[in-house]
Amino acid sequence: MPWFLYLAFRQLFPTGKRFPFFTAISVLGVALGVALLVVVMSVMGGFGYEIRRMIVETEGEVQVKSAALIPDAAGLIKQVERVNGVAAATPYASGALMILHEGRPAFPMMRGIDLATVERVVDLGLYVRIGSLDELDDDSVILSSELARSIGISVGQTLAVYSPLMMERLRNDEVFLPREVRVVGILEIGHQ
Repeated sequence: MPWFLYLAFRQLFPTGKRFPFFTAISVLGVALGVALLVVVMSVMGGFGYEIRRMIVETEGEVQVKSAALIPDAAGLIKQVERVNGVAAATPYASGALMILHEGRPAFPMMRGIDLATVERVVDLGLYVRIGSLDELDDDSVILSSELARSIGISVGQTLAVYSPLMMERLRNDEVFLPREVRVVGILEIGHQ
């Protein structure tokens, strides 16, 4: 018998042929630890996969962003679509706003989308729980379910939108009234 096996058996059965209690506890502890590690790794791997899948389904796989406005967005979209492997592209604009409904303010990130091309990239219709994307226009919005719940608004009601540009204009003694928009849908994606 090789020396390493002899040492292993000598540690497992120090008194001879009997299987000692402390050896059983040690083996059982290691087995439970490994089993627990396998289960946790499987659950976390599945969770990570689902989160990545949900983000790709709702945001797309790649985003081209700029800190300032992109002057030729249509040209950039055409350039991106020419890249090998790109199935579709759509422009969007996003930024923080203040919204107010019945005295309840909120400061969400709003996203302006191009209705003509957004469905090629993201199937938003799957996530609209109440209302419809078809009713969306320049004077309407679709809110997330969390935001709608926090300010107590539902489809058909209106809210006031205050942009950061309004605050900038106030410094120059110009007054802009908030924009009143109608809620035409409630969106629920499943992740924040």
